[in-house]
Formats: sequence, structure tokens, C-alpha cells
Amino acid sequence: MISDYYAFSELDNAINRTKNLLWPVKKGIWLRLAIISLFAGAGTGLNPFQIFSNDFGDTTTGTGIDASATGAGDIIFQNIGLVLVLCGAILLITFLLGVISSIFQFVFVDYLTGDKTSISKYFRMRIGKGVRVFLFLMGIGIAFFVAIALPLALFLIPGVGTGIAALPVLFSYLLLMFLLGIPFFLVYLFTFDFVIPVMIKDDCGVIAGWKTCLNIITNDWKQALFYAVSKFILTIATTIIIFIVVLIAAIAVAIPLIFIGVLTAAAFAAFTPFNIILVLFALLILIFIGMILMVPFSTFYRHYSLLVLGRLNGNYNLLLKQSV
Repeated sequence: MISDYYAFSELDNAINRTKNLLWPVKKGIWLRLAIISLFAGAGTGLNPFQIFSNDFGDTTTGTGIDASATGAGDIIFQNIGLVLVLCGAILLITFLLGVISSIFQFVFVDYLTGDKTSISKYFRMRIGKGVRVFLFLMGIGIAFFVAIALPLALFLIPGVGTGIAALPVLFSYLLLMFLLGIPFFLVYLFTFDFVIPVMIKDDCGVIAGWKTCLNIITNDWKQALFYAVSKFILTIATTIIIFIVVLIAAIAVAIPLIFIGVLTAAAFAAFTPFNIILVLFALLILIFIGMILMVPFSTFYRHYSLLVLGRLNGNYNLLLKQSV
């Protein structure tokens, strides 16, 4: 029966724990959880399954190269130093966000299972483990990129990458991406949901944590697989809900600000710095709404994963001392 699976039976427990923690509203807890949720999700925007864009140039020509490409290339070449600096800055910011996100994944577990008065001490404690997890996941991401990039060479073979002949190759390539995506998705999922709590409990590195996690998963693989499927479905459902709510909030915030902006632009007959301030103000409001909205969802998911892990192996029930 479906009720025999921990991923189903622990849903109510995770909801109750989340409700008891967040209600009645305690501003300090909500604010700290909002900060944790924001930074813990800072690196998740780097989706390993969204590596390529849809823009392959103008397909109406044989090459997809614009006539102005040479001029653009000259401009880039003349400013190669600036381009390299910008690329380096983007890579550095991406790296830092990834590291911070990994550290805050540990902070989230520590906060829910321990003292709820401070997050700075947890951050300092978990810097080393967070860096290890980030480097591990970066290696996994690079492996995935290489695995799906190499088959692209098939499209360079004359007569294969164009016309009707390209259809079976494209279909095979998409199927390969899907098949490769499944294990990579599972690695990311279990690293965040199971390996990180194991690393905290055993005070070990990411490799040792994964060895323990593999033993836990293989000992009851049906439970683990059902959890992965359930988490995937729940994530899609909650993402849709969050999107709708944020969209409604964006419309509610935008309507009065657009009205004020139009009146200002009409009065001064130009786009003024005041309009820029309005846009920034609107963005800050939406970011704040998004942060607050994410708190119950992210808190539920963290409770959910910890509860399922505790059922899979009682030694890693980090919520054992926490009341429902």
C-alpha cells in the first residue's frame, strides 16, 4: 500500500512540524529562515539540465552568421581585456554563490535540528563541509556537461546534422540527455537531502557521506526511489503555486507603480531617475515577497527529507529530539 512508503506517511509529520515552527508567527524565526532559504537556493539557479540555449543563429542562411558579425568580433577583440575581466567576474560571483548555497544547506539542517537563535555560528562551523559539497557537485555538473556535449559532434558530420537525416539523430540525442539526466538528478537530490545530514551526524566528508548514503539507499531502494519521485512531483506542484502567487503579487505591486511612473513621465516629458527608483523599489518588494513565500515551502521540504532519512535509518534521525 502507498501508506507503507515513508515518503507518503511522513507528509503529515513534515507539515505539522513546519506549522508548529512557523505559527504563531515569530518574526525572528521567519526572518532567519527567509535568509537561509534565500542563500540555500542561491546556487540552485545553476540548473545542470539547462546548459544549452535555443539560439543557434539564423536558420534561413547556411551559416547562421550575421553580416555584422565581423564588426562585432573586431569590437570584442579590441576590448578583449574588458571581456576577460567581465567573464572572470561572472565566474567568481557564480563560484561564490555556489559555495554560499552549499554552506547554507548545512546551516538549514543545523538550524532546524538545533538552537534557533543564531545562524552565524552554524555558517562558520560548516564552511569546510560546504566547500567540499560544492566542489563535488561542480565535478558532477562538469561530467554531465561533457557527457551531453560530446554527442553534439554528430551534428558536425556532413549530411547528418541537416535536413531529415537530423531528426533521428536529434531524437536520439534528446533521449540520451533524458537518460543521463535521471542519475544526475538523483545525485543532486540525495546529496542535498540525505548526504548533508549524514555528513553532519558523522562529521565526515562528502565521499564518506555518499558511501553511507548509498548503503542506506540500497538497503531500502524502493523507499528511496518513491521518495525521489514524490519529491520531484511535489517540487513541480509547489513551483507552480509559487509562480502564480508571485505573479499575482507582481501585478498588484506593478499596477500602482506603473500608474505613478506614467504620471511622472508625463509631467516631466521624459524618463527620470525617479522612474528607475520605482523599478528598483518594485524589485525589492518582489524579492521580499518571494523570500517570505519560500519560508514555509523550504522549511517543509527540509523537514520532509530529514524525516524520511530518519525512517530509512534511525541512526540519522536528527529530528528525534524535536517535538512535533
